[in-house]
Amino acid sequence: MPVSDTVSLSSSLSAQSIGDHANDPQQNEKSTSSSDEYFETDVERNQLGAYTKDNDTEDHDIDNLSRQMSRNAVQEVPLYMSGVVDDAVSRQISRFSRQPQANDMPIASRTTTRNTITKTKSAPNNYNPDLKLSKFRRTAILVLSALSGFLSPLSNVSFLPAVSYIAKDFHTTGTIINITNAVYMVFMSTSPCIFSPLSDIYGRRPVFLACLVGYVVSSVLTAVSQNLAMFWVFRSATAIFGTAFFSVGAHVIGDLYPPVERGRKIGLNVLGAQLGIAIGPIMGGLVVTWASWRIIFFVLAGVGCFNFVGVFFLMPETARQTGMNQILKETESTKKFVFVPFNPLRILRSFAYPNLILAGFVSSAILYSMYNLLTPIRYVVDPRFHLDTPIYGALFYLAPGVGFILGAYFGGRLSDYTVKKWIKKKGKRTPEDRVRALLASTLFVMPIATIIYGWTLEFEKGGFAVPIIALFFYAFAQSISFPAINTYCVDSMPELKGDAIAGNYFARYMLAIASSASCLPAIQTIGVGWCCTIGGFITFAGGICALILVKFGEKWRKEALVRKGYRKEGEVYA
Repeated sequence: MPVSDTVSLSSSLSAQSIGDHANDPQQNEKSTSSSDEYFETDVERNQLGAYTKDNDTEDHDIDNLSRQMSRNAVQEVPLYMSGVVDDAVSRQISRFSRQPQANDMPIASRTTTRNTITKTKSAPNNYNPDLKLSKFRRTAILVLSALSGFLSPLSNVSFLPAVSYIAKDFHTTGTIINITNAVYMVFMSTSPCIFSPLSDIYGRRPVFLACLVGYVVSSVLTAVSQNLAMFWVFRSATAIFGTAFFSVGAHVIGDLYPPVERGRKIGLNVLGAQLGIAIGPIMGGLVVTWASWRIIFFVLAGVGCFNFVGVFFLMPETARQTGMNQILKETESTKKFVFVPFNPLRILRSFAYPNLILAGFVSSAILYSMYNLLTPIRYVVDPRFHLDTPIYGALFYLAPGVGFILGAYFGGRLSDYTVKKWIKKKGKRTPEDRVRALLASTLFVMPIATIIYGWTLEFEKGGFAVPIIALFFYAFAQSISFPAINTYCVDSMPELKGDAIAGNYFARYMLAIASSASCLPAIQTIGVGWCCTIGGFITFAGGICALILVKFGEKWRKEALVRKGYRKEGEVYA
């Protein structure tokens, strides 16, 4: 397909010819004044208007129309590499070294003449309408993605009840073992930098399979560790491979579902990670109460093997076209594989955009408060309630675990409902409207629950009931929030490919590192009450950032894309 579409100029607007509409200067000026995220033409906008003007319009009507618009908007755009030859394929020739593509070439490089307008359409999302998969197959892929996302949080928190036993085996202290948890999150934050672009280059399926193999091997080697250094190295390896499924799984959902359905699906995907947080400490507590802590990591390896079998047989390649295949096609190479160099730090370019900086702080604030609460649970509840076995302290994770599960289930639905509600109000889809779904959680529920939890433990008031209830409401509100912010990162800036969501994961785990490493020293210094109060105010600050994102994010996002040359000011489908 040619790199761009040539639209002929004419003096009349015709519903049969969208190109004619673009050619009337007056109509064109009128249409380009729109900052619509979703519609390429007034015809599409009028189609949605016919739906939204009717007070009896059902949500599934908007779903069906939005799916059709996604199909119409998606264009197969090859890499801008027509002159590349085989001996250059192994050098800086892919889009990941930022060779220009048809859909992200700077506007200034597009051709304009007196009689023609050359316009390159940018697909508003990475939805792949060409996937011919049954509903069962899509659901199976979603479940496998969620189960794969289950692995890293499970590894991260399942060993918490075993900290003292691991420290004893390696002749060190619990503080040093908790530092390994901070190191674990360092590698969690770097994982999206590597595997998110690799999934664009080589495809989702091979990255899933490779990471599952790496996770299983690393878990087994962690289980048989003979010293602290070996434990650190292979536990860090499980973080690298296990966390890849967060960002790559989001890509898979973007491939499978159009934007107005993604919130619910990403909510179910997040549910896998939240299940890991819910089940991990309880599983770890059960294991170390009656067996060796090493069994924990053998169990994790078994879960990884199960996921590998499922992905191998049920998950096809979901990407429309991988970077490597595009290169081989453009160069007419007979090779089956080619190494494509890329810069892992390229995801940091997402922080050149103010809206993504705000989104990064929102998710970072949420994760900071989560690890601020969950990491020291045994250290604060065991002495408070005189608990003397690991399983009793681990049961305190049950309340937030249930909250995480319920919140992830309802959070995706709330996210999609919010988008549809504002489509009806505005007559268009604006990604920032999705962020409205997390405002109540981050501004009110989470900060209040965190502060109540901390001070009831500090003053030894409220018995078991109050801190447990506070943990439940905190976890429920937290899981309500993540589907909205994750989906926003997937939908808002398709020009950045997967860098927006990968950069967001990088940011959130960097702040989680600080939380995990500092919470125990902070509790020992200033007490659990003030430690939780700080966490509550950080979460509230994240809510303020979300409010600013809703108010100004659309304007800042589009201005930044114009400055970077991705879009033209006033573009109809900007």
